[in-house]
Amino acid sequence: MQKEFNILPSVVIAQACLESGYGTSLLANQGKNIFGTNGDFKGESVIIQTMECVNDVPVQVWNKFRKYPSWEESLRDLANLYLKGTSWNRSLYTSVI
Repeated sequence: MQKEFNILPSVVIAQACLESGYGTSLLANQGKNIFGTNGDFKGESVIIQTMECVNDVPVQVWNKFRKYPSWEESLRDLANLYLKGTSWNRSLYTSVI
């Protein structure tokens, strides 16, 4: 990841640990999704109940998260997010790289 995308491994590892509970989360186990990325990946997803704040009130909701075929795909997807940013802010993660 560092050689190909110029992203520090420490940043990726720290985010993976935080988002996936050191790889123990339901999402990490069912979807090889270690960064909590929403949506679907090549048509594959996992539906998991999460806690969200709606009008400042915590509520449980069902969310769709990307399901990856491998850990590498999860890592590459994060790298592409860092490189390309979001649709509303293309330079959002520029400082990460």
